[in-house]
Amino acid sequence: MADNSETDNKTEAPSEKRLRDSLDKDGGPSSREVNSAAALFALVLFLMTMAPADFGEVVKNLSVFIEDPSGFSLENGADAFFILQLAGLTIFNFALPLVLMLLAATLLASFAQNPPTLIFNKIAPDLARISPQAGLKRLFAFDAVVDLLKSFIKFGIVAIAFYVAFQGGAAALLVLQTDSASTIELIKRLAFKAILICALACAVLAVADVFWTRFRWLRKLKMSRQDLKDEHKQSEGDPMLRARARAIARARVRRNMMTSVPNATVVIANPTHYAVALRYVRGQDRAPQTLAKGKNKLALRIRSIAEDNNVPVVENKALAKSLHDAVRVDQPIPHEFYKAVAEVIIYINKKGG
Repeated sequence: MADNSETDNKTEAPSEKRLRDSLDKDGGPSSREVNSAAALFALVLFLMTMAPADFGEVVKNLSVFIEDPSGFSLENGADAFFILQLAGLTIFNFALPLVLMLLAATLLASFAQNPPTLIFNKIAPDLARISPQAGLKRLFAFDAVVDLLKSFIKFGIVAIAFYVAFQGGAAALLVLQTDSASTIELIKRLAFKAILICALACAVLAVADVFWTRFRWLRKLKMSRQDLKDEHKQSEGDPMLRARARAIARARVRRNMMTSVPNATVVIANPTHYAVALRYVRGQDRAPQTLAKGKNKLALRIRSIAEDNNVPVVENKALAKSLHDAVRVDQPIPHEFYKAVAEVIIYINKKGG
């Protein structure tokens, strides 16, 4: 089917980002069969606990209309409304607990599969949902065929459940057909048995459908190798753009360094390969600060600016290379260089003095 052709070239498991986007946009996989099974078990619970007393009350209240109809006046519309109101209230009091239990069961089943979240994508107007072409496509989609198959299975479950439940009680119903109270009680027991069988069978179907629904969800989210590459490019950025951004950042750092060199206390060089510009102002800097560093052409540029601005340049090959490899611009020098740099600063102070 079309579903298979769409996923033939998608062999890679969905990425974390794709899973997260799907959860945010459409929610996670959710099995309707779990909700149906939960509703059936809620019905079973109701029949076991509240129904016997409530049903007896309903029969008692409604039997009055049948056994003694002459006791109710129907002379005008108000009388008819009163009778309907009384009957409706009786049925409402019986049905309300059942409706609340069914609602609670289905909500709990839904929340157990997916945490409650507001997905604007599902409540926003979308003309594609009412498109005849899209409707026909959904009608003949693979998922629609599976849903139809599940409907047939559930119909078969109900038919078999009631057949099994009532098969053994058919003879008893014939015997008790003259005893209305006993007949009603027997029908209640047989119906309860049928509903319990349906609930158990639907629970098995729901478990299978949970795995199937998740399998289909993950299958639809599968990605091709090109999808993974495109997603990586979007998340990380285009390699050429990243390289250009790094080049711009390096150029900016170099410009900032060059403007800081005139403020240096000393430039330690190796004569042309390495240069490190340091600043140390007593009372202001706790340790010598690195204003600029570079090698080869950049080292020559630092040295040239220093000489143009009367910043002392001290040649020390080993110290210049070690500093260049260890220091970071706009950061104090490491502790192990304190002594060597202090000697250089003392030297230029004596020389200047």
